[in-house]
Amino acid sequence: MEPACLFREKTPSERRTLTVFGAELVGCKEASWRELFSGFDRLKAITYSSGLDIILELTEMFKDVEVTFGSERILSREHVALEQASHVARGYTFTDALADQKAFLERLAAEFGKSARGLLLRIADGTLRFRLLRKMPSHEKLYLLAGDAGYRVITGSANLSLAALSGRHKEVFIVFDGESAYSAFEEYYRRDAGEAAAVPADCLIVPAENGDPPQPRTAPIPIDEVPCVKMLSAGVAIVEERPKALSTGLTADALKAASAEGARLRGLELNAAKDGKTVITATSFFRAYKAHKTAPTDGTNDERISKATIAIDTGEVFLDENLWLGRASELRNEEIRADAALMVEYLSSFANFFGNAEGAIRAYWTFLTWLFAAPLAPILRQAAVLNSGDPLAYPVFGILYGRPNGGKSWFSEIAASSMFGPVWKQLRGATFTANRVLGLREQLGAIPLLIDDVNRDRFTREVPDLVKFDRERAGLYAPVILSTNKQVSAVSPDIRKRAVVCMIDAAIPDQQSASKEIAHRAHANIGTALYRAYLKRLLPLIPKMRERIAERPMAPPDLIETSSGMLRSLIGEQLKTIPLWMTSVTNADRLAMNDRPLLDQLNDIAANHEERININRSAGELTLNFGGDNAQANNFEKLVPAFALKRRFADSVTIDLRALEKIYGAQSFARQRHWLARIFRR
Repeated sequence: MEPACLFREKTPSERRTLTVFGAELVGCKEASWRELFSGFDRLKAITYSSGLDIILELTEMFKDVEVTFGSERILSREHVALEQASHVARGYTFTDALADQKAFLERLAAEFGKSARGLLLRIADGTLRFRLLRKMPSHEKLYLLAGDAGYRVITGSANLSLAALSGRHKEVFIVFDGESAYSAFEEYYRRDAGEAAAVPADCLIVPAENGDPPQPRTAPIPIDEVPCVKMLSAGVAIVEERPKALSTGLTADALKAASAEGARLRGLELNAAKDGKTVITATSFFRAYKAHKTAPTDGTNDERISKATIAIDTGEVFLDENLWLGRASELRNEEIRADAALMVEYLSSFANFFGNAEGAIRAYWTFLTWLFAAPLAPILRQAAVLNSGDPLAYPVFGILYGRPNGGKSWFSEIAASSMFGPVWKQLRGATFTANRVLGLREQLGAIPLLIDDVNRDRFTREVPDLVKFDRERAGLYAPVILSTNKQVSAVSPDIRKRAVVCMIDAAIPDQQSASKEIAHRAHANIGTALYRAYLKRLLPLIPKMRERIAERPMAPPDLIETSSGMLRSLIGEQLKTIPLWMTSVTNADRLAMNDRPLLDQLNDIAANHEERININRSAGELTLNFGGDNAQANNFEKLVPAFALKRRFADSVTIDLRALEKIYGAQSFARQRHWLARIFRR
């Protein structure tokens, strides 16, 4: 039988056939496993299961070892029985492989730390390597040995375990000596190795520094570093047919980890074609994973929550306990430039909106400069509280309200994705409560929490408790973004002074496809390179800001101004041009922006309904009558700051005229309003 014919791609009708090697019995003898394996330099093995004890001993015997695990299922025998008893017929999918590989490698790294530290140096220098089969399980037990002494193939029933090789289990060993047998079985080995994912060393060890020995990895492995996902990122596409068979495997401890990881990944939907096959590419996987990670939550028992931690003193950022950004992290200019171009194109696209498009761009730019810096705000708030300063200078809440179709929801998602990637969480507006927000933001760390489509009742009931009575004194928790629906037409001044509040007085019709294509492109392709570059510049400044707060608590440094200047400079360096709307923004500008809805409405009433305005100079009062519309009067009352509001009765609102003139009459944006100026002259 010619070996070459065994390894060609089989047609669908041939795939159930078995690969059979012709053999002839030439002898039988007794030998120890060491005698079988000794005298060679290199070992390649496929095993269904294994133990670190035997790998440790084998590694001492060989200069180069590669082990391919024939099953990614990390199952105990009890679990196999449970699956069989339950008649589970779902089969083994890419999601199974993803969960199992992640859990297996984290378990393997933990075992290295306990009992096999001697293997760490071999993993570090690449002379001990592991591969994980990513498709149909392999029950093969195949060992290829080579060296100056010649070639040997060992096969049979024995897995790579001390119990199997030491004679404690009844096993069959078949040995072929010679180069021809080795060549035939090596080609067979390459078939399986080609369907296996190489395990990078950094999935198992932390590289040595300053001459110290490598250490076992203890941090969880991010999804994008799991071997089968890295294969996708390298351009490999996996075609997944309708599942037909179960697979089995290894230890009970790893089973628990795999089950937990599987629970976290449950619901990861990969698009299937009409014929039932699923073609998995890097693009399709990351799109599905992004949707899975950022799916709305009700805030209870959600296993998909990631956490970002910022270590100010060392200038490091950790995502799920893995170093995400450090002082020595290298960033690629082309990636920063791509993110900067996407963000500028996206924000500029609001110029195509109807209404106050210029104001919408300005509002979104202000919101972005706040959001980028918001993960650092708790640290400065903490310093302000300790030194009797004003923590309100560093808001941790952002509110977007205004017209429907104003792009609020997509802006929130795009901006959040540009920070730490698609790991932000969204709390359903229908289940939003202050207590759920406070619990979730602790779990997220520096990752933004989005609350979308909050209706008027929940906004009125929950937001004051959340924003006005926020007593958090920790140095790390998530910035919170609330976007409202059309029912919320005004935000009260006591909330506006504690949050970054932007009214979006512009909208776009559903037929305006060009702007929507830009938004879709930004939503799908925005990366984190721009934000990483931004943080590398901002993080070193935070300790000095804390010192300044301690020295002069009533004159705190302006975080929003620093953020806008830094982001503006970074984008200018990358794109060689700065849009006109990309101005410097200060905290004073942010507060002034909060008053624009009030002044705009006053100006509109003065221009179109002057008969509704009554000025009493002797009493210093300005009264507006809303013609029997109590709801409109109520909304207007919410816009008036406490220092200017005198009273409201039914459909009329009375304002302190002198306070209005003193605070707003001198502001440049107020002087430009012709009709409002007429009010002040009356």
